[in-house]
Amino acid sequence: MPGDFGYIVASGHFLIREKNNIFTTPKPPTMKPILSALLLFTALGSFAQPNSDSTEANAERVQKFIDSINANIKWEHGAITLPGNHAKLNVPTGFKFLNAAQSQYVLTDLWGNPKDNSVLGMVFPNQLLWSMIVHGLLL
Repeated sequence: MPGDFGYIVASGHFLIREKNNIFTTPKPPTMKPILSALLLFTALGSFAQPNSDSTEANAERVQKFIDSINANIKWEHGAITLPGNHAKLNVPTGFKFLNAAQSQYVLTDLWGNPKDNSVLGMVFPNQLLWSMIVHGLLL
């Protein structure tokens, strides 16, 4: 029959019938997957918020670590004889000196540098903003 045309909606698809041929269209999007994704991202976002209690606990743990290091480090001041008795270093007011063993601990264990046997010590300003490594020549 000429002009025999119609459409049917079945399970979200449009079925278009033209004569003896049936064409289908893609299923239109629904809100259910969009709402599910939105709820998932909202739930995940709540876990990403930093908990002030855990931030404070972490800060306390870091401060205890720093305090334990400071309690065990023995700073030296004034005239210091370097290992091997080959030289003397005069550490002026406003600076402090770490001996070779403590310097190795700072450089390798705390700062992650490779061990260097030529290190004789380190000089720091009292504010600990920078440091200078004292090296000796291995003869």
